[in-house]
Amino acid sequence: MAQQGWLAQRLNRWASRRHGVQASPVKLLSNRIYILPSRSGLVFALMLLVMLLGSMNYNNSMGLGLVFFLGSIALVTMHQCHRNLLGLKLSFAFPEPVFAGSYASTDLTLHNELQHSRSDLVVRIGIGAAQALNIEGRCNQAMTLTTPTSKRGHHKLPRLSIRTRFPAGLFRAWTWVYWDARVLVYPQPLGSQPLPGQGSGQQTGSTVRIRGEEELAELRGYQRGDPLNRVAWKQFARSGELHSKTFDDPTSVKLWLDWAQVESTDKEDRLSQLCAWVQAAHDRHVSYGLRLPDVNINPDHGEAHRARCLKELALY
Repeated sequence: MAQQGWLAQRLNRWASRRHGVQASPVKLLSNRIYILPSRSGLVFALMLLVMLLGSMNYNNSMGLGLVFFLGSIALVTMHQCHRNLLGLKLSFAFPEPVFAGSYASTDLTLHNELQHSRSDLVVRIGIGAAQALNIEGRCNQAMTLTTPTSKRGHHKLPRLSIRTRFPAGLFRAWTWVYWDARVLVYPQPLGSQPLPGQGSGQQTGSTVRIRGEEELAELRGYQRGDPLNRVAWKQFARSGELHSKTFDDPTSVKLWLDWAQVESTDKEDRLSQLCAWVQAAHDRHVSYGLRLPDVNINPDHGEAHRARCLKELALY
């Protein structure tokens, strides 16, 4: 097994140097396609050899004719197997960022620009699950491939392999695509510490809270001078008592997520805890900032701010 692993690594490095990293789209030319007999093809070739030796030994012209006929069929299937991949075009898009431990999804489109269909194609990324498909002539086939992730940071996607045994299974043609596709992997959002507490009106350590106008916070007793549009008229209709509405503006809550606040000495545990805090603050629509050693992101909110903070955590 160790010998096979060493040989596979050497073969992978050789193919990577030979083909280089390809940007989208990629067209499969003849110099990118490899073909060898399959196990069924080797058994078939051995059978033809036995038949050939027997026919020559007994001077059987019918047997020789059958051997040559079957051999010519094998050559035709070899050509068709190679042709099943030749000229196929691939286009792909960078996968969306994911959290460590989840699967990165890559959108891939196969373009068949020829009149004939391509059958029995098997597509796979690295050691991920393989997908089989057929493509009709002059058609495109879109698919989504997944690959597992384990560590945070920028990662190049494993090589893409496409193989086929069409039409008779006697030969196996395949190609490797070393594509220019990367995925950004965020830390796992794990941690036992709750989101840092929020003060009320004054800055207390890491947070500031200000009254706003967007979300209903509570009902309080009506006070002289309260605007009429803040009176809870439905409550008045039910109870006969006047109450005024108070509102909170979630975007005015300024929360600092600080590296020093995490109760851990392990770097990865700290990053996971900060990642969990970023997710919690984003879900609560809180304006938050991020402090890391040598990194300071001012409080803000929204999807772009979340992506920026998670990217800093992923690449720290």
